[in-house]
Amino acid sequence: WKRDQKLAAEELRISYRHLHRILKNLIDDGCITRITGGYKITDREKLKKHIS
Repeated sequence: WKRDQKLAAEELRISYRHLHRILKNLIDDGCITRITGGYKITDREKLKKHIS
């Protein structure tokens, strides 16, 4: 699990710590929730607004 996050951070060319900050913000805003082994999108419209 941690290895996957590190690989994702490398692929996005951001630090592992920055990836966690982004994920925490998305959780706090209700866009995603944390589940066993990953994350689940809970509000696609909010997530789209964050991306654009």
